[in-house]
Amino acid sequence: MKKYYVVLFLILSLLGCEEEPLPPCQLSQTGWVCPEQDAGKVDPTEKDAGTDPGENDMRRTDVTPSMDMPPSMVEVTSCADVKTKSLPTGNYDIDINGQKTKVHCNSDIDGGGWTLVGRSVADGSGAFGWGQKAGSVADDSIPYSLGANALSFTETLIMNYSSGKVPGDRQYIVSLPDDFLTAYATTSFATTVRSPTNSCQNAINGEVDFIFARAGKTSRDHFWFRNVDLSQDFLKGLGPAGWDLFFTDCSGGELHTKQGLIFVR
Repeated sequence: MKKYYVVLFLILSLLGCEEEPLPPCQLSQTGWVCPEQDAGKVDPTEKDAGTDPGENDMRRTDVTPSMDMPPSMVEVTSCADVKTKSLPTGNYDIDINGQKTKVHCNSDIDGGGWTLVGRSVADGSGAFGWGQKAGSVADDSIPYSLGANALSFTETLIMNYSSGKVPGDRQYIVSLPDDFLTAYATTSFATTVRSPTNSCQNAINGEVDFIFARAGKTSRDHFWFRNVDLSQDFLKGLGPAGWDLFFTDCSGGELHTKQGLIFVR
């Protein structure tokens, strides 16, 4: 009889039910959540799924955003708000003149909070500049110009790029007056420039001519910069096809003929 029970025990052990697999991980407002082995236990603090009409809305504003959340799932009002919430570089939907507009925010350079307003491409053409709208921030194959008229800013970040929206190694921050777009529609002013990458310090320090010594003429169809305030309207600066700065050395910030990005904050 004892042998019978031993055999029966072995058979029942071999025929034992497999453990039910855990449900897959899911993305919540605070990041990826994976169930534990005791997932069947009920958390008394957990809300009933049917009590909150916004529970599945990934754009809720009453939660703390997580660095693991895709930017498109986070509710922000501006790239400055992206900086305040310590969110990563990426494309975000922000409010411009009461309309949701997708923009690219850079959170990595000089403390972040930068809004992309211009991006050139090889052989690009068409509308482009401070007040021009062109292309899409999501399409890197064509020139992009946000149209900065509705934005408030006092600095612009100018640079080259290697691919997409990846910042290049030549970066300059130019201080601007808060009425830059309206007060300098046809004229220019003397700028103050610094470089987060310590590029071309001899030009920044005034030891040689510097193409970014003046900025303005914001009504033009390009992002205008010059080393002198000429009456002739030479089209120098960033156009839809790239940087046209005449100087190939540090007088041109070593950006001449390269593709460029322009941000503001």
